Order: sequence, then structure tokens, then C-alpha cells
Amino acid sequence: MNYYQVFVLLGNIMNILYHHRTQGKGVEGIHIRSIVKALRALGNNVTIISPPGCDPMQEEGTTKTASGSKSLKSALSFVSRNFPEAFFELIELFYNIPAFFKLNKEINKTKIDLIYERYFLFSIASIIISRKKSIPIIYEVNDSSFLPRQRQLIFIKIANFLERKVLSMADSLVTVTNHFKSQLVAAGIPRNKISVSHNAVDLDIFDPHNVKDVDVSSPPNRLIIGYVGFFGKWDALEKLIHHYAEVHSQFQETHLLLVGSGPEEPNLRKTITDLGLQSNVTITGTVPHKDIPFYIDKMDICIIFGHERYTSPVKLFEYMAMSKPVLAPSCEGIKEVIEHGKNGMLFEKDNEDHFLFVLKQMIENRDLLESLGATARIDVLGKYTWSKNVLRIENVFKLIKRKEEDHAVEIGKEQLG
Repeated sequence: MNYYQVFVLLGNIMNILYHHRTQGKGVEGIHIRSIVKALRALGNNVTIISPPGCDPMQEEGTTKTASGSKSLKSALSFVSRNFPEAFFELIELFYNIPAFFKLNKEINKTKIDLIYERYFLFSIASIIISRKKSIPIIYEVNDSSFLPRQRQLIFIKIANFLERKVLSMADSLVTVTNHFKSQLVAAGIPRNKISVSHNAVDLDIFDPHNVKDVDVSSPPNRLIIGYVGFFGKWDALEKLIHHYAEVHSQFQETHLLLVGSGPEEPNLRKTITDLGLQSNVTITGTVPHKDIPFYIDKMDICIIFGHERYTSPVKLFEYMAMSKPVLAPSCEGIKEVIEHGKNGMLFEKDNEDHFLFVLKQMIENRDLLESLGATARIDVLGKYTWSKNVLRIENVFKLIKRKEEDHAVEIGKEQLG
């Protein structure tokens, strides 16, 4: 009996309204698609409310986008990149108005059992609707005005006030690491409302037994050190290339494979040329997410380099699912998943000498690489899949409903008394 049949028998099929305010690209798009697909796989009906022109269920580069939607999406991206921060934050705040009407229209049309929102700054529409319509709401919190950000907020006090108010009023919150949870609690959010669900991976896509060959432009019999992801300043890939240059001077049989793209790509290519590493470093450019496993399969060591303490990088679980040994900084969020020397290797964050020491140790010990990768795959199978994450969401919903029923019984007793 599959999950769908089980939930039908239990009568737990839900009508869920999923609300987000992202462009549905990159890791955000992967996360949204994965959660929605997993919820639907359990038999739930999921309706997505997105910003105009954004469709997170359409993977980048796989299908043709309508010209009108593409133009609107480009316009939103342009505003985000080029307008003053204060102007952008005002747009975010006023976005609540159209969001309110879109949510209200859908709820009036369909009986909604649960609102599930990927929380965004200055968000108030969903909590107003949920309280007005008496619909439970769960916020998935991946961002916070109380944490360090690449984009510095201008209206920080307003963002802090609204966030504390909205998250405190929610029925429940789901966040990606215990460290993130502790930061929210420190900001005044009730601890008993917050559950932790690390990011995860789709095992139907990331399967080391089902891969096709790809050309990574490296000579055969090279040990490939790899990175997958966005090329931004936050990811510190220029430093990684400089470190690799030192490693390659000692280990000539290595090759560095960088899968992805981003604003730092021109600088990275210049650095590679300046260091004379053109034949030893490959940059693939943008790769569709469905093809990422085939590139990871080519890697012998998978790197996470720049990283913030509270996040749970999706690529970590994708590496692990492909049975690859991971080298990552010993940040709180990663240490919740990686046990040094067992299912991966850790280096002290911002300690470049220690990074090089651990990387060289891995290069010299092929048996260690195989053992780490095998254990990583086992851990992912047991703990870090999207289907397991949505089962946790289902359990949170059941708890909310149970509390509501208990509260109704108490009110009934008081009235009778």
C-alpha cells in the first residue's frame, strides 16, 4: 500500500494553499517544487499563489516561458537589482495588498484546510487571512530580519516588528536548522511553535545507480574536486580557486569542476586565467537541475566553501545522495547533519590552513572517500528526503487540529457549566 492509499484511508487528504513571494528560481525554486510535489504525492490538493510571472513548478531552462510572464519576471529582477533598497522594501510591503486579494479569492472559491507559506520579509497578508477565515497557517521560515543578510535592510525596525508579530501569531513554524530555531527564539518567537526540518533531496533524481555520462572537459584518471551552486560573493569561490592552485601544485592529478553560474563567473574565469589553471579548472555554466546528478557523479570530493551558520544547503544533501564525500565548514547548520570522519569531513570556518589540511588528507586517502560517500547515502535515505519532510508537516497539521479540537471541547464545557 502506497502513501496515497494510506492517507485516503485515514481521511487526511488536505486542500493546501501554498503561498510564496520568490521568483521561483535556483534553490528557492527547487525547494518549492520539491515540497509541493511531495505534498501532492501524498494525495493532497495544493494550490500555489505566486507573484505575477513566476511559476516555481517550471524548472529553469526546461520549457518555454510565455513572453509576457518572462518580461514581467525580468522587470521584477531589474527592480530588485537596480533600485534603491528603500524603494524595494516599500514594494515588498505593498505587495501584501494584491497578495491579500489573491489569497482571499482562492479561499472563497475552495475550502482550504491549511495555508502553508514560505515566509518572506514584511509578510502580513496570509496571517490576516488565516485569522479572518479561521484557517490554520504554517510558516516555513528560511529567512529572517534578525539574521545576517547579504541585503542590508533599511526599514529594519519595521521588519523586526512585523516578523515577531506574524510568527508569534502563526499556528506553527518550520525552519531548517536547530541553530536557526535558537535565533528565532532569541528574537522572541515562542519555542514551542517551532519545529526543525532540514533541507532534503529527491531520490528519484539523485540516484547514483541511474546516471548518464557527461563531458567535464578534464583528462581521464583525474581526481575531480567539485562544487555545485550559485556563483556569488557569499560563496567565496575565488578563494576556493586560489586554494585549489596550491593543492594542484602538490597533486597534479586533480581537477576542479565548478557547476553553475552567477554574477561572479567573469571574475572567476579571470582568476583561473591569471593563475594559469585553464586546463585544470572547468566551469560548466548553468545546468538544468535534472542534469546536476550526472555532474556530481563525476566528482570524487564535493565542496561546500562559503556558508552561513543557520542555513541548510540543498547541495549538501544532493552530494550525499550521490554517495559522494563532502568537505564543508563546521558551521552549526552543517554540523547537525555531518559527523566529521563518518559521513563527511569538516574544516574550521575561515581557517584556510585547516581547509587545505583536510582536503589534502582526503585526496591522499581513497578508501576514506569511499567510506564517507557510502555512509552519506545511507543517512540521506533514512533522514533527508522531501517525502519525510512533508510527513513532518502533516504531523504538525494534525497537532494543530488536535489543539483546536481540545480548545473547542474546553469552551463547550465552560458554556455547559
